[in-house]
Amino acid sequence: MPGHGDGSAQPAAWRVLEGRPFSPQRRRVAVLWPCLPCPRADPGAARTFHLLRQTASEFDVLLFAFADGEEADCEPLLDFCARVVLVPRPGGGAPGRFTLRPPEVNANRSELMQVLWDALPHQLEAALRQVEGLALASYGGDVLVLDEPEGAAGTRRYGWRWRWYEWYVLRRFRRVVGAEDLPQSEAGWEALGRRRCGLYHELIDLPVSVRRAAGSDIPDLDRIQRASPGAVLWEPHTYLSYDCLVAVIGRRVIGFVVCRALAEAEWEVLSLVVDPEVRRRGVGTRLMREVMGHQPGRWYLEVRESNVPARNLYKRLGFEDVATRAEYYQDTGETAVVMRLQSC
Repeated sequence: MPGHGDGSAQPAAWRVLEGRPFSPQRRRVAVLWPCLPCPRADPGAARTFHLLRQTASEFDVLLFAFADGEEADCEPLLDFCARVVLVPRPGGGAPGRFTLRPPEVNANRSELMQVLWDALPHQLEAALRQVEGLALASYGGDVLVLDEPEGAAGTRRYGWRWRWYEWYVLRRFRRVVGAEDLPQSEAGWEALGRRRCGLYHELIDLPVSVRRAAGSDIPDLDRIQRASPGAVLWEPHTYLSYDCLVAVIGRRVIGFVVCRALAEAEWEVLSLVVDPEVRRRGVGTRLMREVMGHQPGRWYLEVRESNVPARNLYKRLGFEDVATRAEYYQDTGETAVVMRLQSC
């Protein structure tokens, strides 16, 4: 990857600076900020700097930010951030006449940042993504921190573009919170940091429940399968004709498994799909253990030969490869690996 590793300067290139080593005991949180909060020359930068430092006491922090130049001083951030991802600030002004997005949003749009924001947190196994500021909300994530305390005058912009934009982007986040008032002491920053970490724990550690799918889940089943490249795309209502379980956090459906009976004490897994935003958190394992626990016997499934993460998951559950089926998947012509498990 260009700019990855030592953080050497490259014109018009993104850079990844390595800071504090990752800890196996801490989860990882990615934060998208419009500029580097260093040096702390204004209250907004100081607020972000202190909150990132407090967050780093409980989480590994991945900071994404726009940089105005390659000479940016990131050394203070590298003392507590695990990674700092720098992307050149978007140029070309703030077009707004022929777009639904407000000009201030367009001025912060970078296709490069969007690609990195979608890919790197997943590759680095970040458990949560937070966006700072309404103008950056179009990048998407789990938590959106508004520019001012929630309910304060001026938080909501005026004009039809802002009204449409807020309606469109705010519903994409699991939690929208207002910016906190700036503390006047170090103790105040510590208390504010604890509250922010508490929010992360609430969202990350919220227990997953499993239940049978219902008709009201059909839009979520379709959303999840379409967001998952490689998933078999069925008409979602047909899943309810089989044994279909869904995994839920709060009221949000985050994954599902579909299976059917082949014969007495023989079952087949037709589809297992987890929302890409919550993968690597044991949701797929939980669904599989739940469905197999209810129906003991011999289990079969087919999985794409190239889907190594799924194959490893099934192997951890006790499945073994027993055959292959060439050109099994109609969309790509890819080979399917047939796996089998003899459960108790």
